[in-house]
Amino acid sequence: GTPAERQDRSTDHQSLLNLSNQGLHRLDPQWFSPGELHTLILDQNQIIKLEHLERNEALQQLSVACNRLVRMMGVSKLTHLRTLNLPNNSIVYLYSAFHDTNRCKATFSAN
Repeated sequence: GTPAERQDRSTDHQSLLNLSNQGLHRLDPQWFSPGELHTLILDQNQIIKLEHLERNEALQQLSVACNRLVRMMGVSKLTHLRTLNLPNNSIVYLYSAFHDTNRCKATFSAN
């Protein structure tokens, strides 16, 4: 099935979608249901650009480690985001949404 069909539900009813090691180059908007996804793991893919994240207003944790990201612009609308994990990418541009450091803890090591 599709990666979204392998979605796991945690015991506290918060939604987790783990799409690690799927060979993804981009995100499909059909994988996301607005308001239901709290944790999204996209580690070890080939993603260059994060798209369609605004469909997940409730997203609290996002991990995109070991991809090919060069700019971060899709996270500014994620007002509930608390953890952003971005190591081992090629990020050269960060949108100014990260000025509120009390809201979100971001990890950028080895970029």
